[in-house]
Amino acid sequence: NLIGAQIERVGSCPPKLIYDKAAGYGKTRGQVAQVSQGRCYLSARLPDLEQRSPRFGPYDFGLSQDGFALTCPAGKVSTHSQLADKVDGVVFPFSAWQCWNGDPPIPRQKASEEALLRRCLLWEHCRDPRASNQSRRTVFISNYRTQVLAAQVYNQSEAFDQDMRLRPRVERVVFELTHYNGARRCRRRGLANADFQAKMCAVAYNLKLWMRRLTVVRKSSR
Repeated sequence: NLIGAQIERVGSCPPKLIYDKAAGYGKTRGQVAQVSQGRCYLSARLPDLEQRSPRFGPYDFGLSQDGFALTCPAGKVSTHSQLADKVDGVVFPFSAWQCWNGDPPIPRQKASEEALLRRCLLWEHCRDPRASNQSRRTVFISNYRTQVLAAQVYNQSEAFDQDMRLRPRVERVVFELTHYNGARRCRRRGLANADFQAKMCAVAYNLKLWMRRLTVVRKSSR
């Protein structure tokens, strides 16, 4: 919304928007890229979604350039996909026979030691321990995968470290505005009233900052 409003009012937007982890999701990155038509890059830390489960996540799988094939860490390929329900992306299924060298054991029957030798070596890293021998493994691929992969590379760069060093300067101001200058919530209804309150909170902050600096100057001049 901020980027869209700037483009609407002044016809331009900043080349970079530095934000916290709350905006690091792929969907938010895609929205910023769409609204700004690629002119603004969202710099933010990526959420630790992959660490929620010890299993292989979507970014451990390789997507073909045309987006029609997905390759698992063991080299098996799925070319059948369908639109995901209620989320932006597609789901690729991997059938049970792709994870076994030969026919998988009968469902709900404990696999013999001989059968386990035919199972994919990465089974325990890929499947839920409660999964049956003939269950499918589905992998969700987000429409914003490209933005996340680009962020994974950018977030390892010196430029990203510089971005994060700028954030504390802004966070201190936001903290003072919300905790000590009444900007936590609107006191009256309406956009005009909210705008007036925000400006008065900023005036209060600036007056306090001015007085602090005057105190420092007076002490140093003695």
